[in-house]
Amino acid sequence: MIRDGVIAAVGARSKVEALPEARAAQKIDVGGRVVLPGFVDSHTHLIHAASRAEEYELKIAGASYEEIARTGGGILNSVKKLRAATSEALKKRAGAALREFAAYGTTTLEAKSGYGLDVASELKIFAVAARTEFGAAD
Repeated sequence: MIRDGVIAAVGARSKVEALPEARAAQKIDVGGRVVLPGFVDSHTHLIHAASRAEEYELKIAGASYEEIARTGGGILNSVKKLRAATSEALKKRAGAALREFAAYGTTTLEAKSGYGLDVASELKIFAVAARTEFGAAD
């Protein structure tokens, strides 16, 4: 049950409908879909320097990780790009990603590190993540 745009009650339909406030509530048919307060993304590499979408297409076409790496792709390519990127560029990219996540309903995400592969680069990721804001301007 939602009151003034805020979730006021959740649970089994019979229990929510038994609440005094529910008797006068407007019922909305969502056509068999589910209404959720927001999507939680529990595995996100928010701080990165470039998309790896082309690698996913190669994987779908049957390429191995080794083949992708031999052609210049893979995690080592991502590491090289991250290390070369400025913190400001990484922050700008992450801010844009956060706005896109929100546009598609993500309300919470876990921002992982892992594209640094050395202490200095991993600390760079953490520092950028700490400074990245949802409302950061491009």
